[in-house]
Amino acid sequence: MVLAPFIFKVKAAHSLKGNWQTALLVSFFQGIIPTAIGLLHSTQVPDLTRITSWEQLWSALESVPLSSRYMLAGLGLLSVMVTPMLQLGCTHYFLCRMRGQELGFAGLFSRVRTWGKALWLTILVGVKIFLWSLLLVYPGIIAAIRYSMAPYYLAEDPSLSPWEAIKKSKNAMQHTKMSYFALYASFLGWMFLPLLLQTFLGSVSIILALVASQFMELFITTYMNGAFSAFYLAMSNPERLSSMTRSDPTGTGTRNTPFPFWTDQVDDFKDKETPQQDSDSSEEPSKEDRSSTDQTNREVKKEALENKDWLQLNQWITSGLFSCSY
Repeated sequence: MVLAPFIFKVKAAHSLKGNWQTALLVSFFQGIIPTAIGLLHSTQVPDLTRITSWEQLWSALESVPLSSRYMLAGLGLLSVMVTPMLQLGCTHYFLCRMRGQELGFAGLFSRVRTWGKALWLTILVGVKIFLWSLLLVYPGIIAAIRYSMAPYYLAEDPSLSPWEAIKKSKNAMQHTKMSYFALYASFLGWMFLPLLLQTFLGSVSIILALVASQFMELFITTYMNGAFSAFYLAMSNPERLSSMTRSDPTGTGTRNTPFPFWTDQVDDFKDKETPQQDSDSSEEPSKEDRSSTDQTNREVKKEALENKDWLQLNQWITSGLFSCSY
């Protein structure tokens, strides 16, 4: 079962419409410490990609001021302790936004009391993904998808333990891994936009290029937070998930279609195809009535066959080929 990514993107865009400012601020400050570390590293630490020997590496590290070393170490420790809690609060904020509730900027700190669970969950998930990655890259990717919903479960219900959140994510993602992968893959084109923007504006102004690319990256991160929150709300509710996937009653062999309007149309066609006769009437239909009924049936069947193009379009969209255009 693969759900079309644009379903969750449309939900995210609709929920964020009218108040992107708060969502952007929450997304920015949930990663403020790693951003500060990256900025300090880029300005104080030499480029290590050009180093080819241990002597050059040692010389480059010795050239870093002592104050910058202490600052990087302190920010790194602070990031390990605080960032998981802020990310959990950010997740809770976007879950509420997808439900139509506005927590404001204070929603970023709505899970402060669960910072210990957030830290332990981050460690557990990281260790599990690392161990699976030791086998091959593919098992590591599957493990990352399998445990991706654990922070959402913990953000929604802080009474859960990290192990319970991981177990819930594992069970919920058992049949929705491809839908998650399709949703993530649909953002790959968006992720290249900051690099392209920075490349084009770099010749005009480096500062302008950095600011524009960072703002674009922040916008994409906010959009992704909303889309994946919408995915969690659909995936964690079996009734909502089943309402998005309908069996195909046409006998064409395609099932689990996430477009209810298609199956509703076919149901209408099938209802029209068998006209109801009055049970009290024993008279046989006249030749004109039979001719009219046959003509109606032919028109209904023709219309149903023409609308099978929608089913083919749904298959293409479901596979994620057109999802990047949304």
